[in-house]
Amino acid sequence: MAEAAESAISEIINVLRTVSGIENVPLNPPSVMSYATFGLVYPFSGSYTMGSPTGTKRGMHNIAIDILTKEIDIARSIERMKPLIDTVSMAFGREISYDSDGSPGDQFNNTIETFSTLDYSWIPQTDYAGIQVIGLHFVMNNTKILVNL
Repeated sequence: MAEAAESAISEIINVLRTVSGIENVPLNPPSVMSYATFGLVYPFSGSYTMGSPTGTKRGMHNIAIDILTKEIDIARSIERMKPLIDTVSMAFGREISYDSDGSPGDQFNNTIETFSTLDYSWIPQTDYAGIQVIGLHFVMNNTKILVNL
């Protein structure tokens, strides 16, 4: 059975795969990526509290999501990346809140209680497996995962 944080990351990947404009989001990134625009999801930092409430382990994780493109022409990469600021945040927000019909979100297939904020920043040109990429770096802050011990 997968551990709670690993399961949550897997479900974040599943949601990210539904976002238009992202061609691939692998569970375990390969050393070489053959897609023009792709996502990577990985643990960034976090902490655990034991026994609050009694009999549980509460993880508060900061989970990183990078959306990268091999298109390094700055004008084209900005055009490709800019819409993802809203579409990624909407996809994640729908998971932990109610939609316009009053239906609750899926909470990332019930692996995440909630998260506090979704930060983003621009990734300047960098190297991924010898290929130059540009993109966006998101961080889901205080991603709460509660597990019974």
